[in-house]
Amino acid sequence: MAPRKSKPTPRQRLTTRRKRKNAARGRSSTLSNDPVTIILGKMKSGKTYRAKQLATRATTGTIWIWDPNREYRTAEGFDFSDWWTIRDYDGGVDAIARGHPYRRVVWQVDEDEFPRWVALVQGGGNLVAFIDEAHDSCGRVVKRDLLKFLRRPRHSNVRVVLIAQRPMAVNVSLRSQATRVIAFRLTESNDLDWLRGHCSKEFGERLPNLGKWESEDYSA
Repeated sequence: MAPRKSKPTPRQRLTTRRKRKNAARGRSSTLSNDPVTIILGKMKSGKTYRAKQLATRATTGTIWIWDPNREYRTAEGFDFSDWWTIRDYDGGVDAIARGHPYRRVVWQVDEDEFPRWVALVQGGGNLVAFIDEAHDSCGRVVKRDLLKFLRRPRHSNVRVVLIAQRPMAVNVSLRSQATRVIAFRLTESNDLDWLRGHCSKEFGERLPNLGKWESEDYSA
C-alpha cells in the first residue's frame, strides 16, 4: 500500500503561491515568441509600462512601436539611448531604406499613416510591431488588406503586440489570434466573458480582483 501524502501546511501553500506569482511576474515582463500578444488594461493601469518593459528587454530582432499618444520616450527606470523616434513618416522611411542603425524605432507620426506603416511592417521581416491604442487603430472596422496581414503576421516573419484598453474594442478577428494575453484589472462583463472563453474561466474570474498595477499572464 502506497504511503499517504501529507497535506501541505499553510506556510508551504503560501510559499507555493508566492513562487507562482513571482514566476508569472517575470514571464509578464519578457517578450515571448507568440505571433500575437495582447496587453489589456484601463488607463493608468500599467499596460503601457509593461509594453515598454517588453520592448526594452527584447534581445533579438527589431522593435517598431506605433505610438499615437507619444508615450514611449519617457519613463523612469528605462534607458532610451538606443531608441530612435520618427515624427516625419516619409523621412523615416528614407532613413530606414538607407540602413539606419537603431533596433528600436518609435513611430510618432500622423494616425492616418497607419495603413502605410502596417504595409512597411509587413515587408520588414524579423520584426516585432507594437501597436499602442489598438482599440482605435484596430477597432471593429479595419480595412480588408490590413486585417489580412494582422491576422497572420507570422507569414511575414513579424510578431505583433496589441495594447488596448478593452478586448471588446479590438476587432474580433484580431483579438482571437492572440496566443498570449497580459491583462490588468478589468471589470466589464462582456470583456470578462470573452476572456473566460478565449483564455480560461479561472483567468477571467481573477481579473476583477487584481490590485493596482497587478496583472495576469495567459499563454495558449
